[in-house]
Amino acid sequence: MNTVEKIKTKKAAEALRVSEVRYRRLFEAAKDGILILNAETGMVIDVNPFLIELLGFSHEAFLGKEVWELGFFKDIVANKAKFEELQQKKYVRYENLPLETTDGRRIAVEFVSNVYLENSHKVIQCNIRDITERKQAESLRRFATVVKDSNDAITIQDFDGKITVWNRGAELMYGYSEAEALLANIDRLTAPGKVEEQKDFIRRLLAGEKVTSFETQRMTKDGRILDVWLTVTKLMDDAGKPIGLASTERDITERKKEEEKLKGIETLLQAAVDIMPVGLWIFDAEGKLLTSSTAAQRIWAGVHYVGVDQLGEYKGWRIDSGKLIEAHEWAGARAFEKGETSIEEEVEIECFDGTHKIILDSAVPLRKSDGSIGGAITINQDITERKQAEGNLVRVNEELRSALNELRKAQAQMVREERLSALGQMASGIAHDFNNMLMPIVGYSDILLSQPELMGTPDALSMIKDISTAAQDAKQIVHRMRLIRDAEDEGEYISVDLNKIISSALDLTRSRWEKEMESKGVSISMVKRLDADKPVIGNESQIREALMNIILNAVDAMPKGGTLTISSTMENDAVLVDVSDTGIGMPDDVKQRCGEPFFTTKGIKGTGLGLSMVHGIVKGHGGTMTIESEMGRGTTIRLRFPCVSSKPAHKRSVKEKTEGDFIITPIRILVADDDANSRALIVRFLKKDGHSVEAAGTGREAVNKAKAGIFDLVITDRAMPEGNGDVVALFMRKLVPEVPVILLTGFGDIMKDDGEYPEGVDKILCKPITHQDLREAMAKVMGK
Repeated sequence: MNTVEKIKTKKAAEALRVSEVRYRRLFEAAKDGILILNAETGMVIDVNPFLIELLGFSHEAFLGKEVWELGFFKDIVANKAKFEELQQKKYVRYENLPLETTDGRRIAVEFVSNVYLENSHKVIQCNIRDITERKQAESLRRFATVVKDSNDAITIQDFDGKITVWNRGAELMYGYSEAEALLANIDRLTAPGKVEEQKDFIRRLLAGEKVTSFETQRMTKDGRILDVWLTVTKLMDDAGKPIGLASTERDITERKKEEEKLKGIETLLQAAVDIMPVGLWIFDAEGKLLTSSTAAQRIWAGVHYVGVDQLGEYKGWRIDSGKLIEAHEWAGARAFEKGETSIEEEVEIECFDGTHKIILDSAVPLRKSDGSIGGAITINQDITERKQAEGNLVRVNEELRSALNELRKAQAQMVREERLSALGQMASGIAHDFNNMLMPIVGYSDILLSQPELMGTPDALSMIKDISTAAQDAKQIVHRMRLIRDAEDEGEYISVDLNKIISSALDLTRSRWEKEMESKGVSISMVKRLDADKPVIGNESQIREALMNIILNAVDAMPKGGTLTISSTMENDAVLVDVSDTGIGMPDDVKQRCGEPFFTTKGIKGTGLGLSMVHGIVKGHGGTMTIESEMGRGTTIRLRFPCVSSKPAHKRSVKEKTEGDFIITPIRILVADDDANSRALIVRFLKKDGHSVEAAGTGREAVNKAKAGIFDLVITDRAMPEGNGDVVALFMRKLVPEVPVILLTGFGDIMKDDGEYPEGVDKILCKPITHQDLREAMAKVMGK
């Protein structure tokens, strides 16, 4: 090697030494952490003092370790997969990565690595910069932005009350600008009477008591008093010493007003609940009885506010089965636990005073906006007296139900023997129509018995008139056994107002199309347009029955609800009655056959005589019936009746006689009937007209009184113990042949149809009867 080369080598060595010294100084003085790794093995070659000081680990803790052995680098390169990524890319930069110091602190770092050659060896230099303060500053800026733009009032004050932070929400809430607030003390916001509360709160907070949220009052710049909800946080310095308070303040003034309104409404509701005639119970969201009405406590003779699990404290038995009701079987428990709605379940209860009553138990769940159950309401109605009254009603209607059973038997016999030849016998249809007639009788009787306070009111009079009308219609049904095909009818045809008959038919069926459907959650709207202004010649009972049949068919056709429209209009010399529904409609084949006797689409529930009977009634009045129907759109049935000026197809006598035409001079009358109610009614009718009356309860007693006294007329029931009405009539014919005998029986029409006329009987009168029916029969047999 020559001298020049030696000099160059020496200079290069010196330059390298200087460079290494300079690098070493930079390495050790750098304010970023530097970690040198073997690029092939990941072994730590060197670490600078800053990183040692930053993390708190010793120099020896780094050297000679593979980087993935250093747990504090686990989120950066502390696994082989990440190290291989570093080897391949030769440059990797990460930001916002956490490192953990020896004292457990987590610091945010920026991590940059490069691969380069050092003395012909590949090394990796990792530069690690602490960005914790920068991140904190960014976080503080974001926090400040949130505070500034928050709609809630956010303030910070020291313990002397000086305001140091005042956001836009506070400006809007209290009316002070930020500049005004920062010059003021928090006392300026404190409402009169709340100063000591404010001071006491600060004392409690400084004493270490946990007080974070409370309600107070603040005063605005313009003097308004606000109800405010405060959430307070105690601020600490780095040494953990309290330096001030940060509070979030929300104006709840309007909410408080609404709460006061709700309290007022709750008070009114409770007052309304307390005057309700039925017992009301309310379960809360936890399934516990929350409140009850005065009537509820009166029904049960007390109250136990328990949860659904303890409802067994309320003793009750089901009327239908006699089974004891368990806690979870009560209607209220089922409503709360299963969401069931129960309507008027009959229950016998044992009250808390030991007495027994019969109630109707109903319950519905209370649902929240999301559909979940938030409670339940139970309603109890005491029907003890009503049930006792029903027993009396059963006795009153016994003969009527007995006749109905006989007719049902006749229906079965007719259908078996000769279906198509039974056109003149309407036993099967009568059972259906009789039940229709019973609806207003039983329904309005039930209302009057359960609400005695209605007696003497116009409503009660209206109900009694409807009961009487239905009873008369039921009586007429029995007379019309051959109405379907050109049947002659003994009923009188007089001038009648179709509008009144339509209204009556609607009232008599109201319990079906309104009340019953409402109980099923179905709504049927009724539209009535009655424009006809001329009467027609007809039988009011028959026409009403036909309209009721059509109305009930329309209701059956609308199981999901709809609109029922009934109208009357004039067309030349005729009145048109249209009954329309928005129900399911009829296909063509059904429409063509629906007027045929015994054709029905209702299965075992139908007799097939409804519309055929309607057609027979309308035809008997010289009218016509047409049907228009479309599947899915509904059905319209049109009845056409000729007006008074037109002649009906079958002439009828038009009678207009007054009540006085049939009243006879007072006479002596013997009345025999084993039914006490029927006997008392006949006696009352007769005594009202001034007659002298003797009453007997058996055939033997009637015969004995006939022997002992002198009578001008005998009225006797047929089915009696100790000698029936036939025996009494025969005895009277032999004893005093000139004394007429009226046989009063529930089987009168059947006897007439069978040609059965017992010896000694002058007149058969079919139960039930009115006062006028009795007067007419008496006038006939007495020769007036």
